[in-house]
Amino acid sequence: MKPASVTRCSISSRASPSARIAKAQVNADRFKQNVIDLTREIMTMQAVGDYAAGKAMAETLGVIRPPVQAVLDKLKDVPVDIEPRYVTAQQLETAR
Repeated sequence: MKPASVTRCSISSRASPSARIAKAQVNADRFKQNVIDLTREIMTMQAVGDYAAGKAMAETLGVIRPPVQAVLDKLKDVPVDIEPRYVTAQQLETAR
């Protein structure tokens, strides 16, 4: 089994004319099909125990490319002011 193709990108990006704002656009139809294909590949690798194919996929697709890293770097100073509350888990804990 060959590793997943990197050419299946469902997200295209383009710089604005001012080159200060990067924009991304998701092709929903392509995205859905790519998730289906990727799921099929992963499940097949698991079913046949193809460790080498899984490792190759991780090395190929598990890379944060420079344009994505640039966007992530800009987001690291964004304050996170949402604290999740796991109400059901809390209720289960107190019920014990």
